[in-house]
Amino acid sequence: METAAFEAAVADHVEDPYDALTDTIALYAAVASLSERQRDAILLHYGMGFTAAEAAEVMGNEEATVRSQLRTGRERLAVTLKLRCPEHPDGKNHS
Repeated sequence: METAAFEAAVADHVEDPYDALTDTIALYAAVASLSERQRDAILLHYGMGFTAAEAAEVMGNEEATVRSQLRTGRERLAVTLKLRCPEHPDGKNHS
């Protein structure tokens, strides 16, 4: 369930290359706006396929800290990209 916001964004397949480029730039900008630790956790986990435990080892953090950074990073990305937030039962972004 933790990738629902990202899967929802991908589900709306875009045929227009300009729209795809615009969406890609928006995603990169949103990821770049995260704190360094959140960005590292997001990129290690989603970009490189590391588990939270593996990312924690690379980052020198506890696994629980990385899980928290992933959750907070996902929530911030959902707000920035105006996506439904899967962490909340009503799907709304509470920021």
